[in-house]
Amino acid sequence: MSTIKEVPASGVTDGDSIEKLLKLDAGSSLQGLPDGVQAAYAFAPEDWRADCERLIHELAATGQVFTVDSLRRHGIEEPDKAVRWGSIFAAMRKRGVIEQTGVHLHQAARGGISAIREWRGVAQVSP
Repeated sequence: MSTIKEVPASGVTDGDSIEKLLKLDAGSSLQGLPDGVQAAYAFAPEDWRADCERLIHELAATGQVFTVDSLRRHGIEEPDKAVRWGSIFAAMRKRGVIEQTGVHLHQAARGGISAIREWRGVAQVSP
């Protein structure tokens, strides 16, 4: 009796990387970051991602430390997947907009305590 291996119609194999599978465009690609972070960023709703990035630029320009809670306080809604928060901050860090300054403990609405990262805008040097 022989075994038949089914190959998906798309031609995907077990060894394909996310780059081959998803074909991320240059604006969504976050080279050097884990595949899951890249996928979370690339497939975030465009309006949500744009609102987050606009607000992060605004917060970064203040020079003050901020967290994901700052985005929530400014009206950014929870994403469909929590990993999208991290992907937004990873993208902005990768682009040189923000840098991590520390971590602090955060008490979630449901009572749990977790560590969240603190961010600050990277000072831009004028030419």
